[in-house]
Parts: sequence; structure tokens; C-alpha cells
Amino acid sequence: MGPAVSGVDAAGEIAARRRRTGPPRDKSLPPRDHLLPCCDAKADSGPVDSGATDAASDAKADTGPTCSDAIKNGGEADVDCGGACAVKCADGKACGVTADCTSGVCTANVCAAPTCTDTVKNGGEADVDCGGACAAKCGDGKAADCSSGVCGANNTCSAPTCADAIKNGAETDVDCGGGVCGSCATGKACGAGSDCTGGVCTGNICALATSCKSLLAGHPGLASGVYTLDPDGAGVKPSFQAYCDMVSDGGGWTLALKADGTKQTFTYAAALWTNTTLLAADKPDLDLNEAKLASWNETAFTDVRLALVDGGVTRAVKIPKVATSLNAVYAAGAFSATNLGRASRKGILAAPSLQVNCNREGFSNSVANYANIRLGILGNNEGDCNSPDSWIGLGGSATACAAAITATVGNGAICGASGDLGDKEVKAFGYVFVR
Repeated sequence: MGPAVSGVDAAGEIAARRRRTGPPRDKSLPPRDHLLPCCDAKADSGPVDSGATDAASDAKADTGPTCSDAIKNGGEADVDCGGACAVKCADGKACGVTADCTSGVCTANVCAAPTCTDTVKNGGEADVDCGGACAAKCGDGKAADCSSGVCGANNTCSAPTCADAIKNGAETDVDCGGGVCGSCATGKACGAGSDCTGGVCTGNICALATSCKSLLAGHPGLASGVYTLDPDGAGVKPSFQAYCDMVSDGGGWTLALKADGTKQTFTYAAALWTNTTLLAADKPDLDLNEAKLASWNETAFTDVRLALVDGGVTRAVKIPKVATSLNAVYAAGAFSATNLGRASRKGILAAPSLQVNCNREGFSNSVANYANIRLGILGNNEGDCNSPDSWIGLGGSATACAAAITATVGNGAICGASGDLGDKEVKAFGYVFVR
């Protein structure tokens, strides 16, 4: 046994022991050792998850950041987009580079909405800043919504052509004009006379030329041929076909008459010279068909050109004359003088005979009962013009000496014509042009 302990000391020891061990255990409770495994297990296992939410949280903790975890983590630029994620970030989301954004535009680290000036193909654009949602059309070689209006293979814009059925490029109307395509027909849009088949552009609309001269002015270098003319423009008179000589003596000549010297159609006395009746108006070309064309009545001029075909060679003279039409010149029947000279008149045939005196020339040049010529020169062997027996030109006849001269175009010298080459008859084919 140990030493005896006093009552006071014993009480103190009991109090100290209680402080170390707690109050006396209730003997009705299980032993303390029975509770220790429960409490120790809680301490060891950490937080206890409850339900699916806690399971998901544990999975996140286990798998690391993903592009579908609704959290901005890992290398993402914004929640589940950009950076390490394949998904691009929408407008207004955070970004680090343009590649992070659906729009392809990252401004101040924020994805910007597409515009038509951001130098990126985005939004509803067909190509970079053009087409689709943008007002600007795409240039040739780009995708759809083309400035040319032609989207070819592989959705690529095609360059304008003059056969794409679209008004594009420099064209003034669909596939015509603008100096790049052929001329535009009457009624089509134009910028200048050169844009128009008719050579006339009025109020930016193609109109028919009033004459071959105006046609040539609108189309320098235009080839000779048959064209449609309309001398009174928007007036009530109909347009007509006419041959235009665009080369001879400066060009711009409108054919008005064709006469065959072997025929009597255009003798001096023929009514066709003074009336408005047309002959073979459907044959306006430069051929050997006799004709009196619409231009005879309708075309004003400042010059007349007489051309004679002799032995297959064409020779011509230009005669200054101002008139509203050839009909106006001839209808009155009065003589109208010209002054080209004897040499010029003789020069339109290979070897004509013209008496040396008189040498009177002009329109409706006639001496009663002697030589007569509608457009040409008279010659006489006497020293006056009272009894001429020779002529050169178109629309001739001879009544003196009961001569058998039948030529109506070319040269007639009769009644023993003295001087030059004496009696002679040359039957030529003649053309009368005006300009």
C-alpha cells in the first residue's frame, strides 16, 4: 500500500482526475469505445456528397476543365469558348485574339459584331466586306453578290462580257454601248452618239440618225452600207433605209437616186424629177437597180455628189448646193446654176465629147428644142448657149436634129457636134448623193 492520503488530499485528487476525464459516465449509456469508430470514420472520409450535384462536383474535380463545364477555366477566353476550345466566342464575349471570335474580330479583348468595314468575311457577307448583308458588291474574282452581276462557277464573280445579258461594266445598256460593246439599238440607254446604232444620243436615249452625215459624226470610221435614217426625228414622218457612203470625199453621203443611162426612166422630161413619187424604195443599196429613194424627198443638204460609172470605173464630182431636199430643188423646174468648170464636168467620164462653147452647168439645165440635162453641163459650137448640142451628166435628152441619141446618163454629143471629139454617146450608170 502507498502512503496514507489525508481526506483533503483525497478530495483534491478526485477533483483533478475529473478535470482530466470529464464527469462520471452515465452507466446507462454504452461504453465510450462503442462511439469511437463512428466519429473516427467521419473524420477520415472528408465531406460526404449527397445527390447528383455532389456527384458532378466530384467528377469535375476528378476530370479537370472542359469546354462544356459552364465554367471559364483552363485556357478558355470566355466560358467554354475560345482559347483551347474549338467553339468560337459570340459577340460581346471575352477574347484574346481574333481566332477566339465567331465574327473573327477581337477589339479591346471583346468579340465585336460583324461590320462591312472590318476587313473580315463574316456575318451575312458573300465575301470580305461585300455582298450579302453589305451594300457594296463584290469585285470580279470574289464570291457571290458580284459587281458584274454574274456569279459563275464555284460561286466566283465573273468579269462583265458583252453577252451575259446583264448591264454591267462600262455598258450603257444591256450588252451594248460604253465603248466596250457593240452599238445600242434605238430606245436603249446611251451616253454619247457613239453608243448608238443610229449615231444619235438624245436625253441619254438612242435615236435614229437624221442623215448619213450625222450617223458618221456619231460613229467616226463607220463602214459604208445601208442604215436606217429618220430626218424628222420624233416627227410624224416614218424612218427609212438608205445607203451611206462613209468613205468618199469625207464620207457621210446619203444616196438619193440611181439611174441607168441605157433606160428612159430618167429622161429630162420624166415626172419623177418633179414629183414626190418614189421608185424601188425597197432597193436602197449601192447597186445597179434604178431607184428614187425616200431621201430624195426628206434629206436636207449643203452638198450634192454626182457619181458616174463608165467602163466599170466610178468617177464623181462634189457640187455645193444648199436645199431642204432634192425634191425642193427640182419641183419648181427652174434652172439653178453651179460653177465647177468644164474640166471637172468632163472628168467624170473616160472620154466624153463636149462642144467648146456655152459650158453652162447646173440643175434643170435646159435649152428648148436643144440639149437638156437635169444635173450637168451643156456645150455649144456657137459662141453662145442658144443651141447646145452636147451634154455631160444625169437626166439628159436631145431633141435637136431628130438625133437618135437615147442615153439618159453619161454623155450625148449630136448634130455633127464640132470641137472636142465630135458626135458621141456614152451610156453610164449614175448615182446622186446628198450631204
